[in-house]
Amino acid sequence: MTPLRIPFLLVAALLAGPGALRAGGRPAPWPEDRFSAGVDGRFLTNLPLRRIEGTPSVSLQTVRRLFGGRIQWRGVSRRVSYHREGGVVQFDLDSSTAQVLGKPVRLEAPVQVWGSAAYIPVSFLTTPEFQSLAAARVDWSAERKSLTVDPTPSVSSPRYFSYPDRSRVVVELGPRVEYRLLARRGTTLVVRFYNGQARDWEKVSVDDGLIESVEISPQGRLTDFTVALTSHAAPPEIRLDPMPRALIIEAHRRGEGAIDPGLGDEPPSASGHAGRAALPAPRRSSPRADLDAATLTLSPLRTIVIDAGHGGKDVGAVGPHGTYEKDVNLQVARGLADLLNAEGRFRVILTRSDDRFLTLQERSSIANKAKADLFISVHCNAGLNAASSGFEIYFLSEKATDDEAAAVARRENAVIELEGLGGKARGKVEELLWALARNEHINESSTVAAHIARQADKRLGSLNRGVKQAGFYVLRGTAMPAVLVETAFITNPKEEGLLRSARHQQRIIDAVYAGLLDYEKRKIQARLAHSATSGGGG
Repeated sequence: MTPLRIPFLLVAALLAGPGALRAGGRPAPWPEDRFSAGVDGRFLTNLPLRRIEGTPSVSLQTVRRLFGGRIQWRGVSRRVSYHREGGVVQFDLDSSTAQVLGKPVRLEAPVQVWGSAAYIPVSFLTTPEFQSLAAARVDWSAERKSLTVDPTPSVSSPRYFSYPDRSRVVVELGPRVEYRLLARRGTTLVVRFYNGQARDWEKVSVDDGLIESVEISPQGRLTDFTVALTSHAAPPEIRLDPMPRALIIEAHRRGEGAIDPGLGDEPPSASGHAGRAALPAPRRSSPRADLDAATLTLSPLRTIVIDAGHGGKDVGAVGPHGTYEKDVNLQVARGLADLLNAEGRFRVILTRSDDRFLTLQERSSIANKAKADLFISVHCNAGLNAASSGFEIYFLSEKATDDEAAAVARRENAVIELEGLGGKARGKVEELLWALARNEHINESSTVAAHIARQADKRLGSLNRGVKQAGFYVLRGTAMPAVLVETAFITNPKEEGLLRSARHQQRIIDAVYAGLLDYEKRKIQARLAHSATSGGGG
């Protein structure tokens, strides 16, 4: 019997995938386009995009480049699968349904194959099922042809805050992460997280009088979390908050209402995760509801207005990869508002909660009508030099700190051209706004700005350009302490990537929030000291 002879090229095509026969070396028949992706602060550009019957689609090779993993073809069954860290997505060719971890997910359009590439709708990457598999938040902007990927590790970076009566450390955890107190050596606690891994090793010097430092150390599928307390700290309270799921460690000063959860010095037994449960049962916390009521009456902060700069027809500065300043400002402002609202005692007002245009006078009027105690305007910086970088914060002054500060004020004030005011009317507005600015508010604004700048220096890992002053119209109209934050240079390609990253945005939010807490704590301490020396009691 004569052996069957199969051409070599046919064998190669079968091994490459079922679409190889269809391609025949010809280019794909669908219109080709390009898109960019921001992945955890890094930009990838000129990525291939196909429009298959009008649906933006990407190849699984591009998915692998963005999220890692591997691709497996099953030519006989006309199926291709994408594998990532134990999870699997099954795609049937020409089908509008995918199986994600065995669960059916509807696709916007059927899977298409050409050559050795399988194409799936971009919208599939934004489904909750794929985001869970990829351990990332994914957002697609069809208008700007831009994908944003923010990894969500199962053990977050540690976040830390200093309150008037305590210090707190927070680590957010994935749903499958378990934990035990591993050791307690003097003033040092070590908690081990099982089935969860932090993204990077981190050690942060806190040095706030109660907490010396925190360290997070990934080790395979385990992560150790170490908190070093000072000798002034009482035994800490350790608890789990369910929404979002997070481990909370709070330290009080000795003799000031500390809670001893009964932590021992012995670690759990060496067999698996078993052993004495060292942490109390989960319970929902109210972060500030248990503060001393008399202390809270001394707080200078009750109503805070947060202004997301630009908006609507005023996009603000635009990054080299097409990021709009107005969008970043709104994301940071919302995040800061959420964090302040979680305290349960601040009244927080956003000048805008969506993409709308507001005049500078409307923004300051919102704060004045609310009788706010503080006004914070959030912006991104811009420079003619693409290498310009860093965080800076401003308070109001008729005279700018330097030429650069004056240039920043001119750029932010330029929005008045969109308000339709003539030169004479504009001059009257400027005169009125400046008349509302009082020296007492300017001095307090300078103090608030200094506290925020110090926290930014500790937390952001970028150049700290410090506290500056200039004549911003939006600050002139406010009858309360007011600051304007320039979070980073959106015109710097690297910093544009950071501004698109949820992780860096959270660091900015935490820095501003921690600066406000520092300001509040110092004012309360000063008022208590004044009350004691004047004989007014505690």
